[in-house]
Amino acid sequence: IKLTQALLGTSIEVETLNGIKSVKVPPGTQNNSKLRLKKVGIKFSSGTRGDQLVRIMINIPKDLTEEQIPHIQFLRDTGI
Repeated sequence: IKLTQALLGTSIEVETLNGIKSVKVPPGTQNNSKLRLKKVGIKFSSGTRGDQLVRIMINIPKDLTEEQIPHIQFLRDTGI
């Protein structure tokens, strides 16, 4: 996800064994954190389904545009 999505929260589409599911990513989500999708994982012999884990990977841009630089500097200066 994008850095702004991790900071502010977002909804993402995740592929599960049952198809696509919309998942809320809470504000302040950290890189490499995991979200648990209950009962959409592998089916056990008992008929119940396990959970699916989704690892969050935050995409940090390598290059910023001239327009983006002052915005990021502002965030830095405000303590973010």
